[in-house]
Amino acid sequence: MLAEEVARHNKRDDLWVILYGQAWDLSTFVENHPGGVASILRYAGLDATEAFDPVHPPGILATLDPGLRKGDVEGSTLTVKPRDTNSDVLPLDAILNLDDFEANAQKSVSPRAWAYFSSAADTEWTHINNRVAYEKLLFRPRVLRDVRKIDLSVQLLGYKSTLPVYTAPAATARLSHPDGEVAIAKACGSHGVFQCLSQHASCTLEQVAQARTPAFYQLYCLRSDDDTKSKIRQALRAGFASIWVTVDTASNGTRTRDERNKNIEAMRTGNVNTVSQATANATNHTCRTAWEDLTWIMREARGLPVVLKGIQSVEDALLARKAGCRGICISNHGGRNLEFSQPSIYVLYEVFKYAPDLIRAEDFDIFVDGGIRHGTDVIKALCLGATAVGIGRSPLYALASYGQAGVEKMFEILKQECESVMRLIGCDSVRKLGPHYLNMRALDREIDHQGIKNGIKSML
Repeated sequence: MLAEEVARHNKRDDLWVILYGQAWDLSTFVENHPGGVASILRYAGLDATEAFDPVHPPGILATLDPGLRKGDVEGSTLTVKPRDTNSDVLPLDAILNLDDFEANAQKSVSPRAWAYFSSAADTEWTHINNRVAYEKLLFRPRVLRDVRKIDLSVQLLGYKSTLPVYTAPAATARLSHPDGEVAIAKACGSHGVFQCLSQHASCTLEQVAQARTPAFYQLYCLRSDDDTKSKIRQALRAGFASIWVTVDTASNGTRTRDERNKNIEAMRTGNVNTVSQATANATNHTCRTAWEDLTWIMREARGLPVVLKGIQSVEDALLARKAGCRGICISNHGGRNLEFSQPSIYVLYEVFKYAPDLIRAEDFDIFVDGGIRHGTDVIKALCLGATAVGIGRSPLYALASYGQAGVEKMFEILKQECESVMRLIGCDSVRKLGPHYLNMRALDREIDHQGIKNGIKSML
């Protein structure tokens, strides 16, 4: 058939699109699309291949009803645009730190991808201060220690990791590079570290599990409990080792740069149905999840450790322990949801100061993400009692220009930086780290001690 025939089917109840040179009738599927109606409607009667490919797993069309395929489209040559090679991108050997990866990534990905990966809520105060807050912690080094051998290994939920670092969940990695989350998984496997996979990954759970087992799975609770249960069961079948329930996304924040990119695209194309990537991902999330829902979530997890991702106060950290969770991830979603939420390191300090039993518990892990770019950040967090730290944007930036090799280089840099810090503070094992290696006075002044005491008292 001709592309002109496809173009005539451009309404919600009569909706065809072209994908990889074939016409598909999505009129009945569009209402059940996990990414919402608008993200399909914007391409009604058009070739959607370029937009579709980086945010969907390879082979996903095979899961659709074959009857929806209407046939080959004559003269349709658009498949997937090859990646541009940018001469301004540094050679991988010239990358010195994780900030270098970010600078190169902006030159390597599309404006749409850059807006989605790098943006944060509103004025981005929280995103910025996630990083700045680490500057309020200073080191108190000890000298004349034997630090020839440094042990950075830790136990994460009962599994050994060679580094106290894991890749935090970040959606649609194929917007960064065609190999997406699979490349991140392979890099994690090569370095003996862990990946926490986003529910909105652009590769399937099975593809990631084949590349790196075990891994952790990030869960969003959906409008239908049955759909949420289905996601958990899928993770179980694929062999994932824990379920990380996201609890900080009752609503999406306004990610201004992502929304602005959407508006620019709408003006360029004249398509009023354009939606931002963040909006498309969150279409099916629910805002009614409560503490009592953890009972059935843990039951569905069938013994797998359950971690609450998005804890932002010591009170909720205590409630997570009481609810039977195996751990928490202190996180403000990389500053992407609630503007003017506390930097993550503030909340870790709250837990350190007012819930020391959680820090000491051998069966309760404390993870933290947000603002971590250097080995100094990693070691500071561990001194305050973190089990390990998560990095979310940096793997995507490393992936963008260099693929799997970039992510592996990122781990090598973090390892070298962490070893250097450990030697300079006079400590040979992360298990020996503690607050005695830090000057915490500046951070302590930022904490609302009376408010925290009142909050804990109200729980009694």
